[in-house]
Parts: sequence; C-alpha cells; structure tokens
Amino acid sequence: MNGRYDPFGNVLTTNGSATSVYGFTGEQTDATGLVYLRARYYAPGQGRFTTRDTWGGDDQRPLSLNRWNYTNANPINYTDPSGYWRWRRRSSPRERDIEDYYMGAELEDKQLEYPLAMDPRDARRNKLIDMFNSKLGNVYEVEPIDDRNGNGHGVGQAQRYVNLLNEGARMDWLYGFAPGGAIYDWTDTQFQLGNGTDWRGRYRAPDPLQPDQYNLIADYWVPGLVVWWLEKRDSTESVPVPFPRNVREKDWSKAKEEEYERNGRQWSPSPAPLPLPQAPNITLPHIGPIPVPLIPALRIPGGLIAGGCPAKVH
Repeated sequence: MNGRYDPFGNVLTTNGSATSVYGFTGEQTDATGLVYLRARYYAPGQGRFTTRDTWGGDDQRPLSLNRWNYTNANPINYTDPSGYWRWRRRSSPRERDIEDYYMGAELEDKQLEYPLAMDPRDARRNKLIDMFNSKLGNVYEVEPIDDRNGNGHGVGQAQRYVNLLNEGARMDWLYGFAPGGAIYDWTDTQFQLGNGTDWRGRYRAPDPLQPDQYNLIADYWVPGLVVWWLEKRDSTESVPVPFPRNVREKDWSKAKEEEYERNGRQWSPSPAPLPLPQAPNITLPHIGPIPVPLIPALRIPGGLIAGGCPAKVH
C-alpha cells in the first residue's frame, strides 16, 4: 500500500490494497503504528519518540533539551533513521544500516552523510560524506563490493573527501550547529583515510531489501573503504560462479576476493561483446588524375567558328 504522510508521519491518504511493513520515510512500521528507528521507536501520532535520547542536549539550543523530540521538531528538513540524529537521510537502506552500525553509541564523534557544502560558488563541493570520525579524523566511503574500484567510487572518492575536509578545517568552515542542536567544531581535526580502528568489526544482519533470501555483510576493506556484499541465508544453497552481482559465498573475506581476482575470474556475468562490423573486402583502384571521359563527336550544321561556338546556320 502506498500512502501520503504529513511531516510527522501521520497517514493522510492510501492507495492500493497491497501491504508492506515499510512506511513513513521508508522505515519499518509495526502493527501498533510505531516506526522502528533502531535505537528507539517513534510514534507518529504524538510526533515524538517513545523513550528518551541518550544525549542530554545543549543548553545553548533549547529544542535539543527535549530528549523525546523527533528531528529537533523539524521533520521537513531532517529525518532520524538511527533514532539519534544524522545530517542527511541515506537513500540506500543497505548503506543506511551500515552507517548506523558504524555510529553505535558514539553520537558526537561519528558523523553520517555530512553535507560538505563549503563554498557556495563551487557546486562540486556539495557532497555527502558517507561516514567519518570527527575526533580521530577517519573518513570512509561505503561501497558495494563490485563497485569498490569504479570511477568516482571507493578509495579515490574517500581521498577527495579527505582533501575537502582538511581544506574546510584550514578555512574555519567546519563548525556550527548539528541537526540535533549540538555545537560542533572540527577546525583542529586532521582528516585522513580511515584506518579501521573505529570500525566495530564485521557487520551481519538480514538484508533490509530481501531479508528472506540474504544477509547483508559489511567490513573494513582498505584505508578509507568499507564494502558490503550479500550472503545467501540458506548455507546449503550453492552460489553460481561467476557470482551474481554483489553476492558472495559464506564467510567471504578480502583474501578470498583477491585470490579469486588473481585467477582471472569475473564476478558478475556480463553479455558477450557485440562483434565489430567487418568491412567488405574491396580493392580500391589507384587514385590518380581523373581521366576526361571521351564524348563522341557531334556533327553540328555549319561547323564551329573561332572560340568553339557553333556557326550560324542560314
């Protein structure tokens, strides 16, 4: 069933008869109407959480002192999929779950989907950084395993974020108020590719999109990169080779991935390339002066006068 909601999640209209547990902001809703936001449940009818936030708030931001508040009472501009707060909402449910796992209980030091809009004159800098630790300076990009080396993905993207964050720190741009109301100041932080020291270990949970078929697995891969893949929940069911996109065997690891690549195997089946059109086997003639075609002489009454014009016929 599709529906329209008001900013706080109350159902306005419905369309269709099919049912789904996913509703307001794409999150799971139980039979009582509460929205599951991982750390806490949200009650749309009341516009508040059912339990208090673990963060005490900021005395300089009065709205943040209400520990039951949802998105600082601003649901039009913000969502709160972790049950705490984040900078922006992640569109992919898989990567959103991984980011929430990375954050854990370290609400003030770990940042999710931070909008790096440092210079309004340069739209290329309006980026959402997947995850970084504002205390340690570790920056991570989250990618599916098959796209980790793609153009504009993976470590290269994370390094661009590191460069932009360090530039922002030098220019005193990285301070202000977080969505929950806390004051932040990262101008003294030295950012670098994340080294995994603040990664909480391998993540494994039912896949949010296909929970009956797959587990979602994520792990630190190389500096600046966390990758995810899918693992069949039925351990007795074999995985075809080449593997379907982003699906791997049980207990997969970076070492297994590298060994498989060294053997020259491809991960995802791809269609055979179309054959190039073959030019017909034609021998071109020698290119030289174009001969003047021979035209049969015409008999013109009266013949020709000087200049080659026909003589006047009397």
